Amino acid sequence: MRVAVPGGAALLEPGDPRLPNWLDSAGSLPHVRATGVISRAAGSAATITRLAPTDPRPDASLSLVSASASYLRAAGATSIGPDTLSLLDDPSLGGIAILGSAAAEALELPPPGPGSTLWINGRLVDVVGVLDAGPRQGDLADAVIVSPDVLRGLPDLAITLLVRTEPGYPAAVAEALPARMDPANPGQFALETVADLRDLRYGVATDLGSLIALISAVLLLLAAISAACTMYVSVQARSHEIALRRAVGAGRRAVATLFLGEGVLIGLSGGAVGIAAGTAATLAICAAREWTPVLAPWLPLAGLGLGLLSGLFSAAVPAWAAGRQRPAATLRAR
Repeated sequence: MRVAVPGGAALLEPGDPRLPNWLDSAGSLPHVRATGVISRAAGSAATITRLAPTDPRPDASLSLVSASASYLRAAGATSIGPDTLSLLDDPSLGGIAILGSAAAEALELPPPGPGSTLWINGRLVDVVGVLDAGPRQGDLADAVIVSPDVLRGLPDLAITLLVRTEPGYPAAVAEALPARMDPANPGQFALETVADLRDLRYGVATDLGSLIALISAVLLLLAAISAACTMYVSVQARSHEIALRRAVGAGRRAVATLFLGEGVLIGLSGGAVGIAAGTAATLAICAAREWTPVLAPWLPLAGLGLGLLSGLFSAAVPAWAAGRQRPAATLRAR
């Protein structure tokens, strides 16, 4: 996450304790792996030339920043050649610069070392290294990274802390960070972080659950209609059996109840099989992915209840049709 801090160029003055204290407070939080600071000068306040202060600016768009070695390492940047990043944190060294790879190419500088210099805002600065910005911080490739003393006194200086956490903890750290840095005035810090993965996970799970529930409801409805059609065909095929039952004294309600009972039995059997198959599949998937299975105790009852309702729905029309048959006409048709 990135934390914009107030204070501007005054934070870079020797003896100002705010920036070191904020970095120490951020680094003391649990699950924080690294902290660092970067200061960016406004484009209008950065004059970078090659040989003399009066030379024209290079055609490339270069940015002027000051960054701690911990920031650059946390951002995934590395030195090309000898590791010179730690020189930026040495308070005894001043007037030094490390160039991003694209900035070094645009300025056409000789290899870092004696004689490799730049003019920055009318001040001669020694170039001590070249930086490989890495894939995550492409903006550093066009940057001229200087020691903090080079930026002192510049207007519109934006200073930002970088806080890198263990995976899964940026949201939790972001909630606690402002109060840890300054309990008296936590609102002075502006935080930018990745999306809260807890909300993202909950949203994805909710949407996926709704989609699966909708598909399951449609499939259940189609299965119930298919079962109703099958039972209706069964009623027509068993018409003589129904007529014989009526002839020996069975009433319409008894015949209808018989087919309703068959539908309920089929529905409960399907619900039981679905519960067993779903539970087994859930346990197998969780075991394969090393998840902890969570099975609500009401799910088996819900499965049996849905099976019962779908069985009744499927058997309602066939049972009504069976009860309405006329036994005399059916037996004569045979």
